Amino acid sequence: MKRFNKIIYLIICLIIITGIIVWKQNGFNLELQYSTREQIAIVNEEGINIDEVKSIVSDVLNNQTRFFVQEVGKSAKEVVITADTITDEQKNEIVNKFNEKYGTKIKSSDIEKISIPNTKIIDAIKPYFIPAIIVFGVLLFYSLIRFRILKIKKVLGKIVILPLLFELLLYSIIVITRIPFGRITIAAGVVLYPIVIGLVINCMENEREEKKIENVSKERID
Repeated sequence: MKRFNKIIYLIICLIIITGIIVWKQNGFNLELQYSTREQIAIVNEEGINIDEVKSIVSDVLNNQTRFFVQEVGKSAKEVVITADTITDEQKNEIVNKFNEKYGTKIKSSDIEKISIPNTKIIDAIKPYFIPAIIVFGVLLFYSLIRFRILKIKKVLGKIVILPLLFELLLYSIIVITRIPFGRITIAAGVVLYPIVIGLVINCMENEREEKKIENVSKERID
């Protein structure tokens, strides 16, 4: 069993090392809302149907680039079009088709194209830092009291290292397989953390019971 565990840990370490190498060379495959992108906004005081605008943008970009269209506010009078790249020709065509659809006279030269840099991974996950630290602190305090019968180094090792190891494993798999990094992958990391902690605590509960039985047996022998 110990040999099997060592093999599993070795495989995990190899995957993490590979993930670090791929990350260093290529970075994460970021979803559009986190990657370098370009954006334009169009306003029509008479109202806008977002599905119609999506159809226009899809026709112009012709599936050559990722894009999404968002309404601004609740009045449905402004939409923001975001894509990996929007050339001046594509911007002109989008505006012309929009004018044809809505009977407006918007000038392409009046539409500003904004370039947005990619979001750093650390900034994307930063909102989860404080909740994770609080949860970790509470669980660590609980574990040190609950499992004081076990060695402190063993408790600290499992509570600190194992969740970190599995988080690194998850994101290594994501970067190696080129799964787009975004809201779903961040949520997966958030969900994985308490699951691993729960499994670790469950294992230590079993070890605690075994240790208590072992101590009782020793006392009887003595």
